Amino acid sequence: GHALGIWHEQSRPERDDYIKVFKHNIKHKYQDQFTKQHRWKVDDFGIPYDYGSVMHYGGLDFSRNDRPTITTNDRNFQATIGQREEPSFADVKQINEAYCKGTGPPLDCKNGGYQGPKDCDVCRCPTGLGGTLCDQV
Repeated sequence: GHALGIWHEQSRPERDDYIKVFKHNIKHKYQDQFTKQHRWKVDDFGIPYDYGSVMHYGGLDFSRNDRPTITTNDRNFQATIGQREEPSFADVKQINEAYCKGTGPPLDCKNGGYQGPKDCDVCRCPTGLGGTLCDQV
């Protein structure tokens, strides 16, 4: 993500709506990694906050005292943050929005889908949706 110019999810300007950061629990040399950025500095391409992003730190990452550095406002998402298995759908969408626009005629993808970078005639759809425009279950 860094190499592609993508910010850490917990640095997004609206992060306080989704998480709480405990700076006093973060190792001093890593505190800047948790700094909330200004809206003018971060382009989220209109993609909602993503607990499942590979660019989101986990709840104990960089803790100096084994206490949480991040908690999710909705406890149901606490175990989701910090995953490193693969980029989330929203991660790939954000990269696509940043680098793959203008590769063909625009499609009006529905329900959070986005135009595929290699096949511009097809939308990439969130799990559970399909069809040319992500408008079919």
